[in-house]
Amino acid sequence: MAAVTSSVAIVFFVPHSITSNPFRIIGGHISAILVAGCIVGLMLLMPDSVSSNQWVVHVMEGASLSVVILFMTITNTEHAPAAGTAIGLATSISINSIVFVVSAAVVISIVRVVLHKRLHNLI
Repeated sequence: MAAVTSSVAIVFFVPHSITSNPFRIIGGHISAILVAGCIVGLMLLMPDSVSSNQWVVHVMEGASLSVVILFMTITNTEHAPAAGTAIGLATSISINSIVFVVSAAVVISIVRVVLHKRLHNLI
């Protein structure tokens, strides 16, 4: 949820920035969901004694952060708040969280497109 609110802040603080581009907002969050899904899949393959270790959990969260940054760079969908989405979903991902993040990214993008000419950079 914090990553989605960060996306809203970027859209309203710097609406004419490249990071406010709807392609980057939606693409960044979808990239984060894909990476987090892969990380959760890797954790499911580990024995319970390993995957319940807090050190392993933190390493996997860090791995999700670095992999999503690389993936967003390769796909040209860089959106900083999406990194928070990857960390947040890296340990537990559900269909509800996926639907929330994607629908929020789409709504944020629609609002940005509709209000684009009326919004001014505050920074």
